[in-house]
Amino acid sequence: MNRLAQFLQYTSKVFELKRLLRSVREGRSEPHVPLLPLVLCLVLGVVTRISSYLDLAQQTKDRRRWRHLCGLKAPVQHEIFGYATERMQPEDWRQNQAQVAKQLKRNKALESAKIKGLLFVSLDANEHFASFSRTCPRCSQRQV
Repeated sequence: MNRLAQFLQYTSKVFELKRLLRSVREGRSEPHVPLLPLVLCLVLGVVTRISSYLDLAQQTKDRRRWRHLCGLKAPVQHEIFGYATERMQPEDWRQNQAQVAKQLKRNKALESAKIKGLLFVSLDANEHFASFSRTCPRCSQRQV
């Protein structure tokens, strides 16, 4: 079994990945490609650090195993990824990320990310400990 298959098996067991991904809503009318395989493809693209929809579409074209893991019957054009993601509901993704974070915390997988007992997880790697004063506690934007 290859690493991607192991990853999908693990995430399905621990996080119920496919159940989470089925909760993502979309606004496409009469889609030619079902949403779950597209979303699985996008998740695998993030995990393997594929940088663009064009490269992701190339994976679906070149790698039959990739298509099989995602449940795709045929290669996907890069435009379909863009079209589908534009019509997805961002709130569904936020809720899924919160569920995964809660499960990680329950499983004590984030213990190594604690600093003096406080949990610190970097999402975008931008100036985590900057000392400038904040303008608004809600938006956390700084005046420079």
